[in-house]
Amino acid sequence: MSASLAPAARIFALLAAGRAALPRRVTPGALHLATCAVFLSLIFAPVLAIYAFGVAPSSQGNPLMMDLLKPRLAPRSATDPQKGLAAEILERSQLRETLIGVRSWLAYNVAGYVDTPLVVSGRDGWLFYKEEFWGGRCLEDRVWTTLLNEMDLLTGIAKPTGMRLFFTVAPDKSALYPEQLDPRSAIYWKCKAQNSARWRALAAERAPGLIDHKTALDAVKAAGVPLYFQTDTHWNLYGGAVAIRQLAAATLEIPSRELPEAVPLPEAYRHPSDMRRMLKLAGTDLSPLPNNADDTRFVARAAIDARTTAIIHDSFYFYVAPLIEAVFKGTNRFHMRKVEGLDNVVLRNPSLLIVESVERSLPLRFGDGPYGVNGALGQAIIANNRKAANRCIFGKENMADALADEQMHELSRSGRKFVSSGVDPWVVLDLPEGGSGSPCLRLSVTVKAPTRLEIFLPPRKGRIAADMFEAGRVLPIPLAAGENHIKLVLPDDLVVRKIRIDPVIGIRRFVIDDIAFGYDSGVEQLEYPAAAFTSALPYQ
Repeated sequence: MSASLAPAARIFALLAAGRAALPRRVTPGALHLATCAVFLSLIFAPVLAIYAFGVAPSSQGNPLMMDLLKPRLAPRSATDPQKGLAAEILERSQLRETLIGVRSWLAYNVAGYVDTPLVVSGRDGWLFYKEEFWGGRCLEDRVWTTLLNEMDLLTGIAKPTGMRLFFTVAPDKSALYPEQLDPRSAIYWKCKAQNSARWRALAAERAPGLIDHKTALDAVKAAGVPLYFQTDTHWNLYGGAVAIRQLAAATLEIPSRELPEAVPLPEAYRHPSDMRRMLKLAGTDLSPLPNNADDTRFVARAAIDARTTAIIHDSFYFYVAPLIEAVFKGTNRFHMRKVEGLDNVVLRNPSLLIVESVERSLPLRFGDGPYGVNGALGQAIIANNRKAANRCIFGKENMADALADEQMHELSRSGRKFVSSGVDPWVVLDLPEGGSGSPCLRLSVTVKAPTRLEIFLPPRKGRIAADMFEAGRVLPIPLAAGENHIKLVLPDDLVVRKIRIDPVIGIRRFVIDDIAFGYDSGVEQLEYPAAAFTSALPYQ
């Protein structure tokens, strides 16, 4: 007998044992009917709750019960379809919501400690979101160096297009308030301080343009005014005001002394808590209001061209939208919850693009994520760069003629072309010195099937790197079957003037037809038809 039916079985056993003691007017048949009624009410309580109170709020938008009966939907349990249907019904029942709320209330208010798949208790009634802890793992440096290299590379690639690109990070609550973590939860946050300190140390060298809002928040934390909500994952309006003041100073190039300080007012406001909602608990957090949301000096001094400014953000900037609007009035703001369309924001090539992320989401948003070089943001910036390369003036010489054997790997000469002769062909090219603008690359390659070309760039000047080419400093270029013409404007601050071209393909499927270098003239060039070099753009 399953554990879930054991209490009901004990009740029925007691009823059966006490049958003889019942008054004679209660017949065995009536008792049997009453027993069946109690049993059926327990069985059908979740279904009755759905019809009486509707679908639980957390299940809104999920398939309804009738959809679950359709054969096209597989049940949760392939071996026991009834068990799968029962689980789906229970999940949608208001009864389940109520029971979870009762359990959470007892754990939070009576036991003083909550530990669920999403939320864990801190000290003094604080709650923390478990995603901040990255599964309790101490992340390797390569995780951070790769995403920081991508930030720095995309910033450099965006510059020739006329775009000023800034990445910003909203710190996790546990990074700003580690003293509020509960020792009983150490199995989850044991690596948090190490991870947080390590990536910030690496960022100082690898992504110096990164705006880390923890810097500004740390500077005012000692005053004792709350900057984050106790039971919500986000900063409050006062903490957000401190961060937006920092953002304005960095992106709008306004000296901090000319911006009004964010000062908490005596008034406060109540905010519905997202982690209480996760626990099915009612309640709000009390938070101070800042004074500079409508400060005329703040708004007037931060005048910008809203038509050419865009902000891509998550819920942290969304929570302080009035402050964002006060400073960046009328700008195009794009929330990350709707990833579709992000590339279109970037392809408009705004003169100022701010890309914000909460700290806990950094490893997921770069690389193949939406902010990475393979994601919508990275590919759109590369596409803009390729269009800007129509300003480049190239030399007449095919640089492939001058390649030495030591510059190539698994490539063989075929006349004036190079054909892959192995599974890992690559070539290292020396960028020419001189030129009055940023260096440009023109490359013509032929492949038999769609693939991807990777162009590795060395670090920026001022960095000491163990390897000339590192993970994260690579431009992935989609290739269509047939001939592909690629033009790029490269950063002009590389520590060494070398690049590596590395196709992601197999044997004898890659041919280099032409390699040429040039410089950005700043004026659209008609030497080569623009269509010939933009046909391979992934976004048009």
